[in-house]
Amino acid sequence: MAGAGPRAVALRRPRITPDLATGSFLVELPLSANVAGHRVRATLSDADGMVVTAEGRADLDLCPRLVLTVPESRLRTWSPADPHLYDLALELLGPDGEVVDTAGSYAGLRSVSVRGKELLLNGERVFQRLVLDQGYYPDGLMTAPTDAALLRDIELGIAAGFNGARLHQKVFEERYLYHADRLGYLVWGEFGDWGCETGVRDDNQRPDASFITQWLEALERDHSHPSIVGWCPLNETYQNLHDRITVLDDVTRGMFLATKQADPTRPVVDASGYAHRVPETDVYDSHCYEQDPVAFAKIMAGLAEDRPYVNTGPEGRTWSVPYRGQPYFCSEFGGIWWDPETVAAAGDDTSDSWGYGERPRTEGGVRGAVPRSDRRAARRPRDVRLLLHAAHRRLPGTQRRLPLRPLREGRHRAVARGPAAPRGVRGDDTAPESPLRVSGRTARCSRFTSM
Repeated sequence: MAGAGPRAVALRRPRITPDLATGSFLVELPLSANVAGHRVRATLSDADGMVVTAEGRADLDLCPRLVLTVPESRLRTWSPADPHLYDLALELLGPDGEVVDTAGSYAGLRSVSVRGKELLLNGERVFQRLVLDQGYYPDGLMTAPTDAALLRDIELGIAAGFNGARLHQKVFEERYLYHADRLGYLVWGEFGDWGCETGVRDDNQRPDASFITQWLEALERDHSHPSIVGWCPLNETYQNLHDRITVLDDVTRGMFLATKQADPTRPVVDASGYAHRVPETDVYDSHCYEQDPVAFAKIMAGLAEDRPYVNTGPEGRTWSVPYRGQPYFCSEFGGIWWDPETVAAAGDDTSDSWGYGERPRTEGGVRGAVPRSDRRAARRPRDVRLLLHAAHRRLPGTQRRLPLRPLREGRHRAVARGPAAPRGVRGDDTAPESPLRVSGRTARCSRFTSM
């Protein structure tokens, strides 16, 4: 390691990209500068020791690239069933072979692909049962008060029968993604896109250049996390389609293209729900909060004939380009209005909570009510309980960690600034029929129809 003085050259944040087809990892190691005689080295390990190492010159490119090919006998994929993570040691070596800079990280070997209307993980279908995680905390608002709070969200989701989350309307703390990586929790990353309303008819939303700038920073920060299986730059943007290109059209397409350029390995939905403006979006989706299961099934029935439900504006005005046969998600549903403490305190006053459908007055009025033994626990803040018809279902001590800085402070709409995340820390396909309840607020489910 270098002494107390400043380094002439140092490692910056790496980009780790799995390539399951070749059983390898592409490790990109951006440097602060190029210095003659320096080299970079990456070493992949598992519980049995070193798996593979690679080394290359660090004086020719600002971002040296190394390929780590895993021997077949040591190949182990990452998935919800087996979230295996390899340890990764990164080193910058001086002219005499001395270690100038070093960092520890990890890597998960998995693939995400599209086949017709299916999304595949490691070449196989995995039904995504996702909760819509808003990431709000009574004692931290958009920032989790503790690392344990982030972990608890994931553990409760898994206990309730979900295998992942759509991270909704903010760039989550990176520490959340670390826990998702080690627990095998599938994640869709999203941007906090609120704040662009104009009140002008047919040009009612004008997101500015900062949307693309900040989203690219989030993509760079989170690229190496195997738990992220897709990107969703925008949410519920809405605007009538007409014969001219608007700011919303340009920014929606710009964010889609920027995402594909920054990360061509994951699918992208141009905007979740409402206004799809990019014909070639990898995924097409809708939001539907119909509470009656029979009515909901009827609304979604057209998908079998390539006529899926599409969100429209008032009086049926068109918000989206036509569906073109992509994988289709109903990515928001549920949202039952139920908080027993607020109901008891407020009586007929509905201003202190929100939800969809008719407001139940008792726990028995909620379909598939919480079992009696769970009722006391279910009322604790941040505690999640699933309401169903039927329940289905190392820190290497001496190495310096690459700093996991939050996105630039003070200018991001929804970037949680929680505890820094050390990058080297280790650690039935039937969909639920009813939504979650969250004590103190309403939870919504993100239910995807394929993968």
